Amino acid sequence: AQQIKNACWVEDKLGREVLYQAVAPGRKSKTNLPTFVGARGVESKMEKAHHAIFHFSNIGMRRSLADFLGMAGLARYNRNVRYRLWIAGLDPTERAKIPVAFHRATHYTNHLRLAQINILASEAGLDAPVHKNVEILPEDNEERFFSEGVMEQIKR
Repeated sequence: AQQIKNACWVEDKLGREVLYQAVAPGRKSKTNLPTFVGARGVESKMEKAHHAIFHFSNIGMRRSLADFLGMAGLARYNRNVRYRLWIAGLDPTERAKIPVAFHRATHYTNHLRLAQINILASEAGLDAPVHKNVEILPEDNEERFFSEGVMEQIKR
């Protein structure tokens, strides 16, 4: 009971300016009020996405299949989060050019394929890339995920 009384005095070390990113309202906004994206919101959404992975292990799924489904699902989920943050960071006039129905729908999930198209286009003589804002994966840093990571930890 004492903790509940003291909880009103607990402050976040990050200020409101850092904790929330303001997103300017669109041109057709009725209230003309900004919305805010929490800086820590992505983390909790990531934790929420991990529940599916835990479910895979609870039903006795093969490690390789669980890893594949988990990695594909998290990669797609992360792509969606990055796309929404990109939309939120656009200038309101640029964001207004994108229909609201597409603000939460990622256009492309396979950026490796888009990068390959850009390479083919440059080899064909095009000066500008066909697809912009393509994220290419970095080189393998030998970090292991899911069951591979657990098995390496056990070996150590």
